[in-house]
Amino acid sequence: ITISLNIWVKGGLSLGVSWLISFLYAGYFYSSRGATLGKMALGIAVVDQATGQRLSFWKGAFRDTIGVGLSGIPLFLGYLLVFFTEGKRALHDFLFQSRVVLVRPKS
Repeated sequence: ITISLNIWVKGGLSLGVSWLISFLYAGYFYSSRGATLGKMALGIAVVDQATGQRLSFWKGAFRDTIGVGLSGIPLFLGYLLVFFTEGKRALHDFLFQSRVVLVRPKS
């Protein structure tokens, strides 16, 4: 079975573009609104652990691309930390000194 080089190039390009869009989306929303659209709909936000302020563009972008990716490897073990840590922080929260907070009470 021969796989064309063209398929690998297109696949890599599409992966890179998709990563870049995710990076820019997360960076913009965390730095300007404190949450992505989904988090806003749930009434939660992500803030800096030390200051309680919104994340910077870079911290938000890397948290949601690199950090969340690392939390999922292997077998989503980075997410299991929420069951054992104060403040229910996952691996990406520890890596980027962030925490998730409730911004609107549950109704």
